[in-house]
Formats: sequence, C-alpha cells, structure tokens
Amino acid sequence: FPVPLGERISVQDQAVVHENRSIQAQLELHLYPGGNEGWCLTWKRPLVGSDGGIIGLSGISRDLGSATSMQLELGQVSAALDHINDNLSAVLRVEDLAGLTGLSAYQLDQRVRTLYGLSVGQYITRARIELACYLLKQSGEAISQIALDCGYADQTAFTRQFRRSVGLTPRAYREVSQRP
Repeated sequence: FPVPLGERISVQDQAVVHENRSIQAQLELHLYPGGNEGWCLTWKRPLVGSDGGIIGLSGISRDLGSATSMQLELGQVSAALDHINDNLSAVLRVEDLAGLTGLSAYQLDQRVRTLYGLSVGQYITRARIELACYLLKQSGEAISQIALDCGYADQTAFTRQFRRSVGLTPRAYREVSQRP
C-alpha cells in the first residue's frame, strides 16, 4: 500500500485491537490491483481469546465499484459521514451536511440509503448509539455526560432513544456489559 493508505489502515487496526473498538460499514477509498482507486465499506472487530484478551482482529470490506461518477458521489457522501462521525456531540442537520457535499439534502439522503439502508437521520442515530455503547462499556463517565457527548440535549431523550435502539436503558446496558 502507498504510505498514507497503509498508515490509515494501521491506525484503524490499532484502534480495533488496543481500544476494543469495532468499525462498522465505514466508507473508505482503497486501491485496486494496478493502482486504480475505488470505494468500499469496511467492517472490523476485535477477536477475543478464551482468557478474555484481544488476540487479533477480523475484517471485511465490500467493494462498491470504481466508476468515476460514482467515485465523485461517494467522495461527497464520505465527507458528510466523516463530519457526522467527528461531530457526534453537535447538532447535525441534513441540510448542513448536504452543504458540505454539494448535493441536495434529498440526494445525500438517497445516497446514504443506497449504501447503508438508512436515512441520514437514522445513520446519525446509529453512530451516536454505537458511541454511547462504547462509552458505557469503556468509561466511568456519568450517563448524563455520555448523553451530551453523544449529541443528546438531556439524559431523558438519550435514555428513550437508547432503549428504543438497544432494548435496555443505558444503566442496564452498562451493568450487563461489565459482567465477567
């Protein structure tokens, strides 16, 4: 791999192994044999040994093709998704995200639906709940602070959405996930 791509993959792998953090359907630019660029969705997760320690990782990528017009569109979508993932504690509006991409709100929503089977709003909710699960497992932060870190105005709204998505309250999820 070229150095920047290899470094990105290495950093990603280290985060999976050392932070016990999964990656789910991350949109990425990659290289085909021969050096042509293309897009893929990547999933990675840590592999846990019988002693409970992380012994490696598993990963797969789904190729999304290399057509030039599709590359431009996916690059635009990638910018919006990166902004979402980097700003989960902020107010995120589809119109603002579309402004980052040069697409209309409708076009952005349709492209995200094509890739993930989710609307932009559903993608944001999923990303926030995944972050909340990680923080509930890995940190001792108060649930009210985790709610703020994940973009919820208050703990009540966070708890309602978390229960709807996960089937447990944040407190119950934390208790279950910390059992040996």
